Amino acid sequence: MLIALKTNIKKELRGLRKTEQTLQKRTDSDSEILLGYTQAIRKTLQEDGEPPLNGGGTKVYEQIEEINSRLIKCEKKKRS
Repeated sequence: MLIALKTNIKKELRGLRKTEQTLQKRTDSDSEILLGYTQAIRKTLQEDGEPPLNGGGTKVYEQIEEINSRLIKCEKKKRS
């Protein structure tokens, strides 16, 4: 079941490469920051975890949620 969670997360994040390519074409400071986040996402997707209680899917989910919350905070600060 946890493997399915990781697989579903990967499916949701398809298109990351296209986002990276778009960001690489930009020259503003935000693009550098966002590229850092895409690298963090890629690294997170390689996590395997330690079954049975901390499977790869659980670890990936928690880390992606953390990245997401940080991105939301950055977006709110920028709008303020």
